[in-house]
Amino acid sequence: MRFVNAILSPLILFLIAIVSCEDLGYSSFKIHIDSLAHPATVMVSQEVDIEYYGFVGPDGCHDFKTIQMEPLSDSLIQFTVWGERSDYETICPAVEVYLEGETYTMTLDAPGWHHIRV
Repeated sequence: MRFVNAILSPLILFLIAIVSCEDLGYSSFKIHIDSLAHPATVMVSQEVDIEYYGFVGPDGCHDFKTIQMEPLSDSLIQFTVWGERSDYETICPAVEVYLEGETYTMTLDAPGWHHIRV
């Protein structure tokens, strides 16, 4: 019986550790954009680079994730900038994280005035 306990105890602890590691993940959040940069005029079918600037988070566990684009109408485009925070880091580096010109490249297919909403 002691032999079985000696083998099962480490095996059970190993399985618990594996299951605990699967729970590790990230929490997503929206990043507040304080400014952006883009060309004043653009030609149809020409690529446009839009650069985003803002505060991502108060420590090194926060990071930029992605930029999501959603056309709301022919002339209005909604952008959402997403960040993520590590759920499993217990000690985060003491550094503020900023979005410093993260670029989203897109192509406009129709002429006219286009408005960006962030």
